[in-house]
Amino acid sequence: MQIKCLDSEGMQIGSHSVSHKDMTKILKTKRINEFVSSRQLIEDHLGKTVGAFSFPFGRCNATVIKKVFESGHEFCCTSRHGIFSQEERTIPRNSINGSISMNEIDRVLNASHGIKARWLFEDILNSILKLTLKTESYKKIRTLFAK
Repeated sequence: MQIKCLDSEGMQIGSHSVSHKDMTKILKTKRINEFVSSRQLIEDHLGKTVGAFSFPFGRCNATVIKKVFESGHEFCCTSRHGIFSQEERTIPRNSINGSISMNEIDRVLNASHGIKARWLFEDILNSILKLTLKTESYKKIRTLFAK
């Protein structure tokens, strides 16, 4: 099983929901089940506690973040940019892939005020696009700008 191999190599495994639906748009009772059941499935498979949750499509708000923690997760990951500090439980994420140079990685890890302002603008624009476009349209636009 690949998940066990990744876990044994030190990769942190977190849950991501059962149905991969937008957690901000489903009923409260279904949302809690998504958080608890997805974590439980992975815990049963790995035989250890899973503490992190990542939102499908990166869609979240204060209400669903609160419910993630109430459902037993220690951390949650968003798709918002930012720098993580040890005191936080909501973890921002920055995209790093094989086409990014070491200098670009350094700029992410040591972000200037200008980079942080760009991240804020991108996050606001992404939120607007995610709210107004269908998922497939959003993915196409995101792919165009990711190059």
